[in-house]
Amino acid sequence: MHDNLALFPLQIVVFPDERLSLHIFEPRYKQLIRDCVTEGISFGINTFMKSELQSIGTEVRLLAIEKEYDNGEMDIRTLAIGVYRLEEYFPSLPGKMYAGGEITRIKYESAGPVYLVQQLLELVEELYRLYELDKSLPRQETPYLSYHLAHYLGLQQDQEYELLCMKSEEERLNYLLFHVQGLLPGAREVKSLKDRVRLNGHFKNLIPPSF
Repeated sequence: MHDNLALFPLQIVVFPDERLSLHIFEPRYKQLIRDCVTEGISFGINTFMKSELQSIGTEVRLLAIEKEYDNGEMDIRTLAIGVYRLEEYFPSLPGKMYAGGEITRIKYESAGPVYLVQQLLELVEELYRLYELDKSLPRQETPYLSYHLAHYLGLQQDQEYELLCMKSEEERLNYLLFHVQGLLPGAREVKSLKDRVRLNGHFKNLIPPSF
């Protein structure tokens, strides 16, 4: 059985458990957010990519309206609560300005093998250190850990969407592991180059060779 869901297509990929802040300015989405407040509805974000609306989307619920402007625009905070497949798209729902669709909600795994989690976190920690990124890592037991890391590993949009389509957390962890393993050689070389540049700017205590 399919459910109906309001839709808010965007040119981004949103992952389950992600907190997303949005600035609302179009009349149709102002109406959508008002309906979220008055009717308690959620809405879906399908990625608009390569001139097409992708079929796998993320359901989000409104957490708060942070600010309302005199012209009706809003700053809002949302939380992604699940994934669905869009079965049929409607340019507008009955009596509404915003789009909607028939969807099938999909159950996703939120936890993967501990050894994979540990391996991925260790490699990501090394990557951050090499690039001198001051960002804390999620805890090992964090649900959907792969999604909490994905936006911060330099994935392209189509790679993020590919990750979103994977139901298995083990598959997602392996996907990110392969990606990070591909980044590390270049990061290590950059770090080595930086170290050599720094060294060349200092006095050196060198022992001359004996002839």
